[in-house]
Amino acid sequence: MQSSISNKTGHYTLLDNAKAFSENPSKIFELNPIIVWQEGKGNMWTLDHRRLGAARPADLDKIPVQWASKAEVYQDAWKFSIRVDGKSISLKIGKGLKEVIE
Repeated sequence: MQSSISNKTGHYTLLDNAKAFSENPSKIFELNPIIVWQEGKGNMWTLDHRRLGAARPADLDKIPVQWASKAEVYQDAWKFSIRVDGKSISLKIGKGLKEVIE
């Protein structure tokens, strides 16, 4: 849903998480499931952009997901800033550097 995400949040970075998932794919199952929802046209979207952003470059075969409630979708509707049909997201690495995750 979002057009961009930040690499660093708190003590963690998306790129470090992607590396950890790549080295040990079962690590993603130690986290909460990725919240998803499906809109009327059949497209599936996520409310957990950073975890999905870390899973994509790790090339995982499976990820834990959970369907979002209507309340969760409405609460996070402000995040909907996508301009590329959800096929990619811009990762803000820092100091003006960006990388596209597809």
